[in-house]
Amino acid sequence: MSPRARRRRVASITDSAPLFGDKPSRRGPKDYGETEFGFLERIDQPYWAKVRDLIEKWFSHFPENRRDHIEKRLRSADFRQFAAAFWELYLYELLKGAGLQVEVLKEAKDRTPDFEISIGSSSFFVEATVVTGVSDPNEQAERRRAVLLDAINELRSDKFTLDVDVEEDGPQLPALIGLRDYLAYRLEQLDLLAVAGDLEPGGLLMSHAWTWREGGWVVTFMPVLLSEASWGNHSVPLVGGLSHGEAHIVRDDKPLRNKLLTKLNHYEGRFQPLLIAVHLDNPFAGRDELAAVIGWPMEFAQDHEIVRSRFEQTQGVFFTDRGPELGGVALITGFRPWTVPRVQAHLWLNPTSRLPLPDLDVWPTHDFVLPMGPSRLLSGGRPPHALLGLPEEWPGPEEPFSESC
Repeated sequence: MSPRARRRRVASITDSAPLFGDKPSRRGPKDYGETEFGFLERIDQPYWAKVRDLIEKWFSHFPENRRDHIEKRLRSADFRQFAAAFWELYLYELLKGAGLQVEVLKEAKDRTPDFEISIGSSSFFVEATVVTGVSDPNEQAERRRAVLLDAINELRSDKFTLDVDVEEDGPQLPALIGLRDYLAYRLEQLDLLAVAGDLEPGGLLMSHAWTWREGGWVVTFMPVLLSEASWGNHSVPLVGGLSHGEAHIVRDDKPLRNKLLTKLNHYEGRFQPLLIAVHLDNPFAGRDELAAVIGWPMEFAQDHEIVRSRFEQTQGVFFTDRGPELGGVALITGFRPWTVPRVQAHLWLNPTSRLPLPDLDVWPTHDFVLPMGPSRLLSGGRPPHALLGLPEEWPGPEEPFSESC
């Protein structure tokens, strides 16, 4: 490449347009229908500005050959796509911060892993993936509910909030104007009762709940009368409590096991040693998820050891027909753009691997004594905030939505 061409290439990488183009416009928590990207782009508070700036910085570091792919996913209305894109940005920064050489692999007709990592004379491949437990129909239903809830929040009341229970959601959105008119009438009647002193402030008014049905939707509204001291200056959204449908979270090992096996079947042993790095989007992560990897639900014991629990044995990925093609699985939970200095993946090494992973001093690393005895902690890893060059309390000390910010 000539010097002039090289300069043009550098300019195309460093002078690209900002990821977050619009100036922050307003404060306040995320709306139900707001995308992750849209929220970060408009939120005007120091805490969230730090999160936005970090994503912008990491995005600018990411190699040009995959940047369009990452941007498309970050801007997606599907949270799963946003989470997957940010997980790739994070892994790229973390592994570079650990002193490893990280090559972002180009997308090809025959799919390739996301990264090839070099460490000394050794190398291995990393596939980044997200497991949420949310199917496409679930995600589409969540979007419809979000539009409905935001429409309800366009109404205001200076005396009430509503506990909303979406018992059934229809295949399409209902007539939102009609719903708002219906709710406005109901709130007007409740206002009259409150002013007359016929309602008890400060709790759920269970005897005044009502259920609305239209187009397959069944939604129950439970009014909550605020304390009299707050009447007239109520500024929070009308939807004060929410219980809609099933919570779509990964409660057992099946979604994780299926995702890992799908990856192994796709690659057919073409990239080894292979590490699959999983963002397990599960606030209840625990022993059940490890069953997907090693075949037994496991429990933490003292000194970070893992011991077999009393639960029934399942077929762990490490011990399937394709299991030996996998070097290990790195699992992280509680992972969000604002928790990156404090949350850490754990790496579980595969005792059946044909090509073991090289020694990595990045994450707490476990292997197993066969036949399935307790695990051994081989390495405690390094703190993520140190690898990422961030203060451990980042993005604080401000509160996310404090009035002083």
